[in-house]
Amino acid sequence: MAPMDRFRITQGRLQIGIRGYATQQVQSLTFAQRFGTPISTFLLYSSLTLISLQYLWTRLTFEETRLREDAGMQDLTEQVQRLRDEKLKMQAGQPGKGEGELPQGKNKRWWLW
Repeated sequence: MAPMDRFRITQGRLQIGIRGYATQQVQSLTFAQRFGTPISTFLLYSSLTLISLQYLWTRLTFEETRLREDAGMQDLTEQVQRLRDEKLKMQAGQPGKGEGELPQGKNKRWWLW
């Protein structure tokens, strides 16, 4: 027997899913059996990637908001300190903002009008 005889195509054509040298038929795989594992793996990894990116985006947005709010709090703290300093100057009798010479012809203080 020649070595190529056992790989000869039976009945003149190659039948899909049947090996010419097999003793029994091999059933062809269904779509789910063939592509189920790669599709489910792809969906799993893409879902994990999406959730990770959403987490990172949320964390960076929170950090940016926190920095912006901290800067706003710092500005407000500086404004309060400046106003306290001006009030102390006014109480000490030093001319500060809003004090000084009265308008000519009027005997009212600035804060009354």
